[in-house]
Order: sequence, then C-alpha cells, then structure tokens
Amino acid sequence: VLMVGETSLAVGMFVSSLTESVIVSALVSAILVLLWMLARAVVPQDEPWRGFVSYFMLDTHLQNLLRGILDLKPLVFFGSAITLFLMLTHRAVESQRWS
Repeated sequence: VLMVGETSLAVGMFVSSLTESVIVSALVSAILVLLWMLARAVVPQDEPWRGFVSYFMLDTHLQNLLRGILDLKPLVFFGSAITLFLMLTHRAVESQRWS
C-alpha cells in the first residue's frame, strides 16, 4: 500500500508541476490515480490486449503484495512508475525555469 501511495504522490507532483492552481492539480491527480486503479472495467477482452493493458494497472500488482506474496515484479513496476513521474516532474520544472 505504501508503494501505491508513493506512486500517487509522484503523479500528484507531476500534475502539480504542470498547473498553477493547487485545487486543479489535486483534483486532476486524484482523478488520474482513481482512473488508473479502476481501469479494469474498460480492458479489452481480446487476449493479447488484456494481458498488455492489465500489466500497467495498479491493482494487478497490488493484489499479490496484499496477499503477502513478495515478488520482484510489483516492486520494479512501482519503482519504475515513481521514477518516471519524478523524472517528468523534474523536466517540467526545469522547462518552466528556463522559459
């Protein structure tokens, strides 16, 4: 659950770096994380797409961790998502600084 929270914070920091308003950034980041967690309803039923799209969903990786199964794949996924959004935040802040 800590990894999901850290991922949500990284998404929130990225959205906050793109907007001027704190309220807008909070609402947009909350909606993005909620949609990311609840996206299972719109997954295509075709097998090649279902496996591909379900890999990028938060709840897929969270389920094994909540069961107590310590696997490296969810840790790498969450670590990569956190790193990606922090790098995007850094790039957004740097581009605003130089413009």
